[in-house]
Amino acid sequence: MKIVNQQARLLKQEFGETREEIINHTYQHAARCAGVCYASSKTYDNPEDAKAFVNNILIAHKHFSPLAHAAVYLDLSNYEDDYDAYNLLKQLQSDHNAVKYATFYDYYHNPNGDEKDSDNWIDNWRMVVVTTFRFIIQYNLLDIFKKYCVSYDYVKTNINPNLEFKDVITPTYSVLCDTSRVIATEFNRHAANVAICGQSTRYCNLSNDKKFKDIEFVKSVVPCDFTTRLTMRLCMYVSSLSYRFLIHHGVKPEIARSILLMNLHTQMVYSANMEEWDYIFNVRINGMTGVPHPDAKDLAIKIKSAIENE
Repeated sequence: MKIVNQQARLLKQEFGETREEIINHTYQHAARCAGVCYASSKTYDNPEDAKAFVNNILIAHKHFSPLAHAAVYLDLSNYEDDYDAYNLLKQLQSDHNAVKYATFYDYYHNPNGDEKDSDNWIDNWRMVVVTTFRFIIQYNLLDIFKKYCVSYDYVKTNINPNLEFKDVITPTYSVLCDTSRVIATEFNRHAANVAICGQSTRYCNLSNDKKFKDIEFVKSVVPCDFTTRLTMRLCMYVSSLSYRFLIHHGVKPEIARSILLMNLHTQMVYSANMEEWDYIFNVRINGMTGVPHPDAKDLAIKIKSAIENE
């Protein structure tokens, strides 16, 4: 048994300069986030390994949720020779299910400084789509993705200046958190606008000493007296010992996990755009909807610091 503190670090999605690099990094980021579910330490530095894992494991088994961690930006500034792609996206823009997973912006491309009421303004309207790799796969948009994907730096430099202030596209950040399962549930409530992957206690055998150094529990920041602290430590010890006993006698992890405590250590990866992160910080740090749990506040502060220190 081991006691650990909460931590948070940025799991940065790279993009690169070319579309080939953007595509490769998209697969790599999705694969790394999915690896958290299985406590995998594989980094997928080889994009072909990432593509094989995403295609043959995640997509083949319809395990789409990890794909939502990879942000995707499509810029149709030069769609004049590809009206099929533009029209398909316009149809999706009217689909009430599709708009749950993608944001469509129509913006005025102003390369020569013309006013919107000039004779050619209608020819300069463009579309940008902000979504995730999950949306791309589930709506069979891979060809469009490969042709029109751009990086966030491109969006910031070339698209945001053309948008109204309220529509400015904020970056997406993925954060890898070491927390307890009970505090993870507090952040999982934001699932409507946040991509979430968490370490599975069903598939991960925590008594496997080759993969896990020990069964870990998370230390609370809430102060307590000596007797309370001693009692909690004893419960953690008995819980971890009982889990190992059950596994040793052939009980599957998905059953044995039932006797583990709520402060069991887990790894979670959360991905959201900065607008959503700001909302989460207001809830979990500033107490916008009520007094936040001290441990949830502690984790939110660490997430905020990880993002700000990018």
